[in-house]
Amino acid sequence: MMLTMPTASVVIMSRATALLFISIFIANICLSSAFSSTLPVRTFFRTSTENSIPITVAPSRMVAKEELGEDEDVTERAKREAKLSLLSLAASYDRGYGATPDARKRAKELVDVLKGTTLDNSDDPARGADGAFSPADGSSPPLRGIWRMVWTTAADVLVLNVNPLFSVGAIYQDASDLPVIVNIIDFIPRYQNLLPLNLGLPESRIRAEVQTRGGRRPEVGRVGLSFEAVKVRPLEILGVDAASWPTTAGFDLPKLPGIADPSSGPGYFDILYLDDDMLIISQNEPGGIFVSVRVPYAD
Repeated sequence: MMLTMPTASVVIMSRATALLFISIFIANICLSSAFSSTLPVRTFFRTSTENSIPITVAPSRMVAKEELGEDEDVTERAKREAKLSLLSLAASYDRGYGATPDARKRAKELVDVLKGTTLDNSDDPARGADGAFSPADGSSPPLRGIWRMVWTTAADVLVLNVNPLFSVGAIYQDASDLPVIVNIIDFIPRYQNLLPLNLGLPESRIRAEVQTRGGRRPEVGRVGLSFEAVKVRPLEILGVDAASWPTTAGFDLPKLPGIADPSSGPGYFDILYLDDDMLIISQNEPGGIFVSVRVPYAD
């Protein structure tokens, strides 16, 4: 279909704006990284939608006493309460970006309640992270799915929000196609959070993706990682859908010498808790906890 002159002008201007936004975004990521003592490229785990949207998650299934013993029923109730309290903290303190020391301490206590309750040698939550998983019952690896970050204490992710021009939007970990794990982080111009929604101004959003490859480690619950590529692309520019535009910046990451696969590299994360709707992990360096909830897609 042939574009009219006004429509063609809008598309050209929008794509030019996309290139400008990506250039500014990359420059500001470099600026933000200067405030951090960690490497600028890290594993990003997403969850939560835009900053102003409430965080919700389906509660765990209620377990009757006739199904479990008395002690197990108490444990299940404690897990449900800990999960709901974590989600409440996440919503109150903007996923950890606005957390006080007391809030971080409380979150750690809640994670400790959940930590290790699903881990044992017979049911490793990291099984299948390397893509080699074909159980007789046809079930999928526990980690498989899309996870959206709702809480973090990782300094290398928290520092991203000091960016003067862009604020952090949703953060995801897409493990739907194991062993490939794509870590996604959305950025939106900071002015969008400062202006009233009723103005109806066109919105913009840029997405950064870090592609990694997972591997099994001998330790229960540990997933090895090798970093493969980085990509930055616009999703929406001034209200125009830009997801299908060829306006993308990216590069492949160099492989570390002597590292054959993710099972032997320096990168990894430990699964502290995992059930049908919540994932809690701890990254090796520079450290930090990530609490995520399962979502159907990375919107």
